[in-house]
Amino acid sequence: MKTDTINSFHDYLKNQGVGYLTSEACGIGIRALFDYSERGLRVLNGFFGTNLNGHPNMNSYVGNDRAIGSIVLPHSMIRSLVVYCLLMNGADAVIDVQHSGSAYYMNHMTAIYGEFDEEYYDYLRNVSELSQGHYNVWVNSATAYNGRNRHAFSGRVE
Repeated sequence: MKTDTINSFHDYLKNQGVGYLTSEACGIGIRALFDYSERGLRVLNGFFGTNLNGHPNMNSYVGNDRAIGSIVLPHSMIRSLVVYCLLMNGADAVIDVQHSGSAYYMNHMTAIYGEFDEEYYDYLRNVSELSQGHYNVWVNSATAYNGRNRHAFSGRVE
Protein backbone atom coordinates (compact mmCIF):
# COMPACT_ATOMS: atom_id res chain seq x y z
CA MET A 1 0.00 0.00 0.00
CA LYS A 2 1.33 3.42 -0.97
CA THR A 3 0.13 6.57 0.78
CA ASP A 4 0.41 10.28 0.11
CA THR A 5 -0.54 12.70 2.89
CA ILE A 6 -1.80 16.19 2.03
CA ASN A 7 -1.25 18.70 4.85
CA SER A 8 -1.72 21.93 2.88
CA PHE A 9 -4.86 21.90 0.76
CA HIS A 10 -3.96 25.21 -0.91
CA ASP A 11 -0.51 23.94 -1.94
CA TYR A 12 -2.04 20.74 -3.31
CA LEU A 13 -4.68 22.65 -5.30
CA LYS A 14 -2.01 24.97 -6.72
CA ASN A 15 -0.28 21.88 -8.12
CA GLN A 16 -3.62 20.98 -9.72
CA GLY A 17 -3.84 24.41 -11.37
CA VAL A 18 -6.17 26.11 -8.86
CA GLY A 19 -4.20 28.74 -6.92
CA TYR A 20 -5.48 30.40 -3.74
CA LEU A 21 -5.21 34.20 -3.78
CA THR A 22 -7.16 35.71 -0.87
CA SER A 23 -10.26 35.52 1.29
CA GLU A 24 -10.59 39.29 1.22
CA ALA A 25 -12.52 39.10 -2.06
CA CYS A 26 -15.63 37.90 -0.20
CA GLY A 27 -17.57 40.63 1.58
CA ILE A 28 -19.17 38.12 3.98
CA GLY A 29 -16.08 36.01 4.65
CA ILE A 30 -17.28 32.58 3.51
CA ARG A 31 -15.47 32.38 0.15
CA ALA A 32 -11.93 32.60 -1.21
CA LEU A 33 -10.62 33.87 -4.54
CA PHE A 34 -8.64 31.46 -6.73
CA ASP A 35 -6.93 31.84 -10.09
CA TYR A 36 -6.83 28.81 -12.35
CA SER A 37 -4.71 27.62 -15.26
CA GLU A 38 -5.81 25.43 -18.21
CA ARG A 39 -5.30 22.36 -16.00
CA GLY A 40 -7.25 24.01 -13.19
CA LEU A 41 -10.11 24.76 -15.57
CA ARG A 42 -10.31 21.06 -16.50
CA VAL A 43 -10.32 20.16 -12.78
CA LEU A 44 -13.06 22.70 -11.98
CA ASN A 45 -15.18 21.68 -14.97
CA GLY A 46 -14.97 18.05 -13.89
CA PHE A 47 -15.70 18.88 -10.27
CA PHE A 48 -18.75 21.00 -11.09
CA GLY A 49 -19.84 18.83 -14.03
CA THR A 50 -20.19 21.86 -16.30
CA ASN A 51 -18.20 24.28 -18.47
CA LEU A 52 -17.21 27.35 -16.48
CA ASN A 53 -17.14 30.79 -17.96
CA GLY A 54 -14.91 32.36 -15.34
CA HIS A 55 -13.84 35.91 -14.75
CA PRO A 56 -10.52 37.25 -16.05
CA ASN A 57 -7.59 36.12 -13.92
CA MET A 58 -6.39 38.38 -11.09
CA ASN A 59 -2.70 37.31 -11.19
CA SER A 60 -0.45 36.07 -13.99
CA TYR A 61 0.47 32.55 -12.87
CA VAL A 62 -0.73 29.54 -10.90
CA GLY A 63 2.52 27.85 -9.92
CA ASN A 64 4.46 27.72 -13.19
CA ASP A 65 1.39 27.79 -15.45
CA ARG A 66 -0.23 30.87 -16.91
CA ALA A 67 -3.51 31.80 -15.19
CA ILE A 68 -6.51 32.05 -17.50
CA GLY A 69 -9.32 32.93 -15.09
CA SER A 70 -10.54 33.47 -11.54
CA ILE A 71 -13.28 31.96 -9.42
CA VAL A 72 -14.63 32.53 -5.91
CA LEU A 73 -15.22 29.24 -4.02
CA PRO A 74 -16.80 28.70 -0.60
CA HIS A 75 -14.25 27.65 2.04
CA SER A 76 -16.49 24.65 2.80
CA MET A 77 -15.95 23.38 -0.76
CA ILE A 78 -12.13 23.22 -0.62
CA ARG A 79 -11.97 19.82 1.14
CA SER A 80 -14.34 18.28 -1.40
CA LEU A 81 -12.29 19.68 -4.28
CA VAL A 82 -9.09 18.15 -2.83
CA VAL A 83 -10.82 14.76 -2.40
CA TYR A 84 -12.07 14.97 -6.00
CA CYS A 85 -8.58 15.75 -7.32
CA LEU A 86 -6.94 12.93 -5.35
CA LEU A 87 -9.46 10.38 -6.62
CA MET A 88 -9.28 11.65 -10.20
CA ASN A 89 -5.47 11.44 -9.99
CA GLY A 90 -5.65 7.74 -9.24
CA ALA A 91 -6.08 7.31 -5.49
CA ASP A 92 -8.04 4.19 -4.64
CA ALA A 93 -9.29 5.78 -1.42
CA VAL A 94 -8.96 9.08 0.46
CA ILE A 95 -9.03 9.30 4.24
CA ASP A 96 -9.97 12.79 5.48
CA VAL A 97 -9.19 13.57 9.12
CA GLN A 98 -10.39 16.74 10.82
CA HIS A 99 -10.34 16.49 14.58
CA SER A 100 -9.59 18.77 17.52
CA GLY A 101 -8.31 16.81 20.48
CA SER A 102 -7.46 18.26 23.87
CA ALA A 103 -3.78 18.69 23.01
CA TYR A 104 -3.68 18.59 19.21
CA TYR A 105 -5.49 19.38 16.00
CA MET A 106 -5.47 16.88 13.13
CA ASN A 107 -6.31 18.23 9.70
CA HIS A 108 -5.04 16.26 6.72
CA MET A 109 -5.96 13.86 3.96
CA THR A 110 -4.22 10.67 3.01
CA ALA A 111 -4.52 9.19 -0.46
CA ILE A 112 -4.30 5.40 -0.54
CA TYR A 113 -2.99 3.60 -3.62
CA GLY A 114 -3.21 -0.16 -4.03
CA GLU A 115 -5.09 -3.09 -2.58
CA PHE A 116 -7.41 -2.81 0.39
CA ASP A 117 -5.41 -5.42 2.28
CA GLU A 118 -4.65 -5.96 5.95
CA GLU A 119 -2.14 -3.09 5.90
CA TYR A 120 -4.92 -0.74 4.72
CA TYR A 121 -7.30 -1.89 7.47
CA ASP A 122 -4.54 -1.56 10.12
CA TYR A 123 -3.91 1.98 8.88
CA LEU A 124 -7.64 2.75 9.06
CA ARG A 125 -7.85 1.38 12.62
CA ASN A 126 -4.92 3.62 13.64
CA VAL A 127 -6.57 6.67 12.06
CA SER A 128 -9.82 5.86 13.82
CA GLU A 129 -8.08 5.55 17.19
CA LEU A 130 -5.97 8.72 16.81
CA SER A 131 -8.86 10.84 15.50
CA GLN A 132 -11.35 9.31 17.94
CA GLY A 133 -13.52 8.35 14.97
CA HIS A 134 -13.57 11.82 13.37
CA TYR A 135 -12.69 10.94 9.79
CA ASN A 136 -14.28 10.21 6.43
CA VAL A 137 -13.25 7.72 3.77
CA TRP A 138 -14.01 8.07 0.07
CA VAL A 139 -13.39 5.11 -2.22
CA ASN A 140 -12.82 5.44 -5.94
CA SER A 141 -15.70 3.53 -7.53
CA ALA A 142 -14.96 1.13 -10.35
CA THR A 143 -18.03 2.49 -12.15
CA ALA A 144 -16.95 6.13 -12.00
CA TYR A 145 -16.13 7.98 -15.22
CA ASN A 146 -14.34 11.30 -14.63
CA GLY A 147 -16.12 11.53 -11.30
CA ARG A 148 -19.57 10.78 -12.72
CA ASN A 149 -21.53 7.52 -12.43
CA ARG A 150 -22.07 5.42 -15.52
CA HIS A 151 -25.57 3.93 -15.83
CA ALA A 152 -25.14 0.14 -15.76
CA PHE A 153 -27.81 -0.65 -18.37
CA SER A 154 -27.45 2.14 -20.93
CA GLY A 155 -23.80 3.11 -20.39
CA ARG A 156 -24.89 6.76 -20.19
CA VAL A 157 -22.88 8.98 -17.84
CA GLU A 158 -25.19 10.46 -15.19
